[in-house]
Amino acid sequence: MLLDQFVPNFQFREVHSILINASASRVFASVKSLRPADVPVVGFLMALRSVPAFLFEGKRYAPNRSDQPLIHQIARSGFLILGEEPDRELALGTIGQFWKPAGNLCRDIATPNQFRDFQERGWAKAGWIFFVERTQNKTRLTTETRIVALGTGAKRKFGFYWLIIRSGSGLIRRAILRAIKRKAEAEE
Repeated sequence: MLLDQFVPNFQFREVHSILINASASRVFASVKSLRPADVPVVGFLMALRSVPAFLFEGKRYAPNRSDQPLIHQIARSGFLILGEEPDRELALGTIGQFWKPAGNLCRDIATPNQFRDFQERGWAKAGWIFFVERTQNKTRLTTETRIVALGTGAKRKFGFYWLIIRSGSGLIRRAILRAIKRKAEAEE
């Protein structure tokens, strides 16, 4: 799994899967072509997440255009595409101080190797993967998120933040999986 190359050791993790009645290639294509309009709850939860940034730092939420694929929008918002194995997996990553109101993303990381090698204390690295595998007559789509907090202070701060946002994070991932399932099965 690509994520093992970038976040092999982690303190926080979330995994969700769904079975889909479609080919692996159709499911993977649906992962890459899913649009925000296909998952309205994501926009709502991202707007909700932006409230602290507005209250504490005056930063306004700028919703993404719904006509562009969600993966492209995620990449533009601060995630880096770490790697892709066509029809099998897509890995993304970001580095930030997510517990701060605006998330304080590290925008200096431009390559997968820089992401993998980053070890600066006080930050957290988050890896996120979409993994497609064929099982009997269906395709299993799994999304996994791994977070490694770099340093004791970052681990404590992220741990508190994780307690607050974990249910919303899971809701987003499950909603994305259901939307991909609808899209892949409708197009198969």
